[in-house]
Amino acid sequence: MEGIRRYAPDAALAMPVLTLGVLEVVARLQGAPTLLEMIVYSGLGAPLRGLPFDAVPYQQYSRVSMVATAAVVTAGSALACALARHQGALALVVVWFTGLIQLWRGGDILAAQLSVAYVAFALACWGGRTVLWASLASIPVGAVLVTTHVLDQLGLVSLYGRGPLSVVVANYLFVAPIAALLLGVPWLVGLAVRTARSAQASQQARVEAEQEAARSDEIARLRAEQTRLARDVHDVVGHSLAVILAQAESAQFRDLKDERMIQETLANIAATSRRSLNDVRSVLTSTSEGSQAEVPDSTDLNDLVEGVRTAGNDVESSVGGIPRPLPPEIHVVAYRTLQEMLTNALKHGRRGTGVRVGQYWDDGLYLEVENTVDTSAPDARDSPGLGQRGMVRRLESVGGWLSVGRKSADGEERYVARAWLPFRAARKS
Repeated sequence: MEGIRRYAPDAALAMPVLTLGVLEVVARLQGAPTLLEMIVYSGLGAPLRGLPFDAVPYQQYSRVSMVATAAVVTAGSALACALARHQGALALVVVWFTGLIQLWRGGDILAAQLSVAYVAFALACWGGRTVLWASLASIPVGAVLVTTHVLDQLGLVSLYGRGPLSVVVANYLFVAPIAALLLGVPWLVGLAVRTARSAQASQQARVEAEQEAARSDEIARLRAEQTRLARDVHDVVGHSLAVILAQAESAQFRDLKDERMIQETLANIAATSRRSLNDVRSVLTSTSEGSQAEVPDSTDLNDLVEGVRTAGNDVESSVGGIPRPLPPEIHVVAYRTLQEMLTNALKHGRRGTGVRVGQYWDDGLYLEVENTVDTSAPDARDSPGLGQRGMVRRLESVGGWLSVGRKSADGEERYVARAWLPFRAARKS
């Protein structure tokens, strides 16, 4: 069924050619003139080199020979039309085969053979590269052979070389360009359609490629935004939960009769939760508004340190150099990095031990967090989590770096995290 649908339009085009050829053969059997005779005697062209048309000797063939040759030519013309679009090479072979049979048998030129113009168009429009150039090369050769056959049919030149050379040359120069135009013009039209179709296909492919690139960029942007959102929420919630957990655990070891202490602890937990909720809201708002860098409500690095201290942890904080205002994008990275470093310190640190936090301002901002490790906690060096990977990406985005590890000091194993941030974000190439 697929083959029928594919060749149905071409078969429909071939049917009129076949019908025209049959009708012409029937008319010839009834004594009707040939197509060439009708063209010559209709006066559409001037007499060739002074030879009167009423004196042109036409060859007479037997009825059987004429019908057989006409049948082959008609069938070949129809078949070439049916094959030209999808089987260009085979169609070209059929055209040449029927043409050579006609030359050999000296058959009449039929109206059905005008379909060769469509074949030339189809070969140039849809044929492969080899068929395209083969059909182009066939045009001058075919024009010469058609001219020879026409002049032979009119008796103006013989295939066996009779006639004056000057007359032969003059007649060739008159008829050959006409034959070349009849074959060449449809071929050029087909080539023009082929070129236009190729240009349109290239344009369409370019548009589709641009659309695909735009879709890929949008998907990449959405995924990056999703990763950033997950990273920010992880940092905010993870830090807040770590601080709240430390506060809750420290309350277990205090005097439960001390109502002021309990109220203070609950107040700290509430303040930490409120600050975390505001930070999450800030992250979600910046995401919905498409901002590139979210700024938490509390952006002071010392606020983070103070929050850990109020959670009941002994915090030793030191500042070196001269602090200075940071650009917003650097400030956000510094805040989130220190937040995650403190979170990891609380997560991996031994309860009740001190945390040392250092800020050093020199050619950039150095951040350092260190505390005693709880040996029962998993080693972050073996499988960095989302928070640590997030810190690395943040710092790399502004030209900074992160170092996380453990060291032994005074018989204890200590968690150490160091980060460096430049004062200006690195330019993206």
